[in-house]
Amino acid sequence: MGLFGLPAASQAETCTPRWAEGLFCHPGPDDPVRASVVWDDGSGDALFLGGSFETVGCDRIEYAVRWDGQSWQGLTGDSGEGLSGQVRCFAVYDDGHGRALYAGGQFETADDEFVYNIARWDGSDWSALAGPAGAGVNGPVSSLEVFDDGSGPALFVAGFFSEAGGVEASNVAKWNGSSWSALGGPGNSGVDGVVHTLETFDDGNGPSLYVGGYFSVLSNDEVQHIGRWDGENWSPLASAQGVGTSNRVLALEAFDDGNGAALYVGGLFSTAGGLAVSHIAKWDDAGWSTLTGPAGTGTNSFVFALEAVEHEYGKALYVAGLISEAGGLEVDRIARWDGASWSPVGTQQSGQISGSIATMTTYDDGTGPSLVVGGFFSGLGGIEGIMGAATWDGAEWSPLVGEAGASVSREVYAIKEFEDHTGTHIYVGGRFTHAGIGRVNHIVRWDGSSWSTLCDSE
Repeated sequence: MGLFGLPAASQAETCTPRWAEGLFCHPGPDDPVRASVVWDDGSGDALFLGGSFETVGCDRIEYAVRWDGQSWQGLTGDSGEGLSGQVRCFAVYDDGHGRALYAGGQFETADDEFVYNIARWDGSDWSALAGPAGAGVNGPVSSLEVFDDGSGPALFVAGFFSEAGGVEASNVAKWNGSSWSALGGPGNSGVDGVVHTLETFDDGNGPSLYVGGYFSVLSNDEVQHIGRWDGENWSPLASAQGVGTSNRVLALEAFDDGNGAALYVGGLFSTAGGLAVSHIAKWDDAGWSTLTGPAGTGTNSFVFALEAVEHEYGKALYVAGLISEAGGLEVDRIARWDGASWSPVGTQQSGQISGSIATMTTYDDGTGPSLVVGGFFSGLGGIEGIMGAATWDGAEWSPLVGEAGASVSREVYAIKEFEDHTGTHIYVGGRFTHAGIGRVNHIVRWDGSSWSTLCDSE
């Protein structure tokens, strides 16, 4: 993404590295970005980024940072201290005291206060999610989701922990703004393994929170890696042939393919509900079903990301990961499901792509919605110059390259659309240190034709 529309060759002039407080600085964070969200903290919409970084530009800004389109700001309170460890996820939630940003990950303190892996940022200060019995959770947080279980909207927190606010809660818990509670149901045992993803979906019986990960028990019932919470009880996703999936669930996406709303489930599994599904399956009010086309069922390897897209070429579910086949057809790490059949995404160049796609989002640069993909790959669609990030407009792939003809240099973990003072752009975060010809340090902006670094405006 040249800075604010400048060509990539002008980046060095616009954002010259300089010494400050003993640090040699480059644009952006000094370590990977793993989470992103857009939120209005009272000063207008801003992009919030989280990860394992400790400096941003020339400043020491640890693990969470705010970008308003012109400058970076650290998230620190009165003590001048921010979070003490890495951020893995964000959510925006109104706990009754106004909308606030919630950060989950692996950290002990925020603003010198013990918060234990989750904290609330109100725009000026961090605070703990503390109830009568304690604060935070006693293990890493991997996913956050706001869901109304019938008692009002609440923040649901998932990861790998055994207590929340001092209350026994196995790997998933609920915060209502004043207290923690377990999602135990009658057995009160919660989830017996790590939770990777949360998604809200209504299968015709009312909205429920769906939980996916690597576990086999919910509230003393066998569930196998995915389960549903309706506000009072857990229930398995079962059919006559079996329960849940045969291995871990990594991605959930609600999508109506024209046959009614359904929840699509992706991961490492080979069966769902006893059906042979091959890494992806569909759940709706009729139960589990396969994604089978004329040539075959599912994908031949792991699914890491799902994204529903609607553009002039129609609506479809995009499925990405390590895959080289979908429905028996050759694909390049990504495939398209239209509700009836599989199709490749673009011209296939079998064996030309290396790596995998790990994240997807939808972006409209003014010419219509496009799919933006990120990961650790090269050679997508057989197009030279595609590395780490690319766009699909429904008809063809395009590398995210500027005038210099280069893309990002390594893995992409997070992609987010955000409107700053120059317009709506895609922000890309990951392990890379270069985009185009310039040094960018793990975060960069794409305006539809060029990269730009995220430097404080002079």
